[in-house]
Amino acid sequence: MHERIKLLLLFLAISIVILVRVAVEPDGFTTPDSIHYLKAAEALVEKGNLQYLDQGKSTTLTIWPLGYSFSIATISYLSPLSIFWNSKLVNLLWIAFAFALIYKLFPENSFWIGLIFCMHSILDIFSYTWSEPGLMVIMLWFAISLHHFLFKSLEQVEWTFQLMFSILLSFLYRYFGAFLLGVLSMFGIYFLWKKNWKEVGLLLGLAVCIISFIVYYFRFVQLHTGYYSGTTRIPADESFLYLLSKLVQTQLNEMLLIRKLDFQKIDFLAFFFLLLQVGIFFIVLKRINKQNFWKALLSPKESDSLSLTIAFVGISYWLTMVILRFFMKFDMFDFRLLTPATFLLLIAIHSYFSAEHRKPLLQKIQTPITFLYLLALAHGLYKQQLLLLFVN
Repeated sequence: MHERIKLLLLFLAISIVILVRVAVEPDGFTTPDSIHYLKAAEALVEKGNLQYLDQGKSTTLTIWPLGYSFSIATISYLSPLSIFWNSKLVNLLWIAFAFALIYKLFPENSFWIGLIFCMHSILDIFSYTWSEPGLMVIMLWFAISLHHFLFKSLEQVEWTFQLMFSILLSFLYRYFGAFLLGVLSMFGIYFLWKKNWKEVGLLLGLAVCIISFIVYYFRFVQLHTGYYSGTTRIPADESFLYLLSKLVQTQLNEMLLIRKLDFQKIDFLAFFFLLLQVGIFFIVLKRINKQNFWKALLSPKESDSLSLTIAFVGISYWLTMVILRFFMKFDMFDFRLLTPATFLLLIAIHSYFSAEHRKPLLQKIQTPITFLYLLALAHGLYKQQLLLLFVN
């Protein structure tokens, strides 16, 4: 079967799973944040502004940037569906965009890389009415643009613009997305040290444009709320050990593909899937070990630069988010905070194994790992409400 067809079928399967699980879940995979996104999108459609009623009081969407609500409103102009379902449609369109990027870069192994969307936490993220799905795909776009800026010197101006647009869009989806400018600044310092003045000039111009936009945007927020970030931001008041324990628990679940562990009670199904994953990974490691010259095959090559760049952006996100959470109080460590890093690291790992010279290795491990991902996708429909629907 052609790779494009396999990728399309995977996209349809993921989309169906997301839509079904959203339909049967009582809250439709929404949280209080989701309600603000939806109300702001509705206000944009009906009134052309970001003002809406929250608990009887008029408010403006400023605690969160306008990017996600604007995306929902834009789709709502084109779609007859409700605001709620258009928010899910936006998430599916982000998956489609990610698949398009993956197919363009890895046409022969796009299905293998696209499988990472079946992982439980990534599937959850794209089911919720949150801005994280867009942020994750935008970070992938940024990583690709950064790689091409670094390694395609004749096209640097074009990729400078793509870097600028990806950073601006990531900021408009999550204020935290501005961290990408910090990632880029590290390369700016390197180019300054190497006296590569063309690159320094391009990155400096990019930084001036982005910082100017961010300052103007925060000025808009301050005029509406009195706070530059939309609300008061307080330092973390939890103990270091408590935060560390939550981080370890969340990171452990980010290493599981099918089902997360519940650290408050015994979940026998989660333990079964954990043992299954460990067993299959053991088989995979044995198959790798039997491959001749496996160490040489796994060693980094110049052709791995894209995979390593994506991994670098993912690690940068993880470090920035973790350090920030230890000093500032907001959401506790959970999949919502750490899955964006997992998303990029899994893409980096899958694309690393898909390199042409590692084809013998990939052929040995692809089948059992594909089974795990497809099992994770099927498990995505494991909902009590769906089972009751079939029983009734």
